[in-house]
Amino acid sequence: YENQYGLVGSEMCIETASADGAFVANSSELKEGQTKIIEVNTAKNQYPSFSFTRIGGKVYAVSIICTHAGCKVVVEKSDLVCNCHMSYFSPFDGAAQSGPAKDPLTRYEVTEKDGKIYIKP
Repeated sequence: YENQYGLVGSEMCIETASADGAFVANSSELKEGQTKIIEVNTAKNQYPSFSFTRIGGKVYAVSIICTHAGCKVVVEKSDLVCNCHMSYFSPFDGAAQSGPAKDPLTRYEVTEKDGKIYIKP
């Protein structure tokens, strides 16, 4: 969700997996240039969160688990940031940009079909 200050928080989707992957959100819920952390129902009663970014009309997904110490990253402006030790990551490809983390965040395959976004975790 986006609050009155324009900050994006976590969302949770309740639809289940299909042949296209696990349902994430309706396409209209992720605007161009936006990054959101969304909880996804990947399996029965399992709701991991992923970071989703739309750029150039394409949706990218990466893990929100920092590769340095396993903390969760958050959206900060146009980056993903781990507040435990201040590692910065690209929301598009998960590349470590600065801080103690050297390895990228895990990337996931995303498809968009019939106005819906799916992830294959």
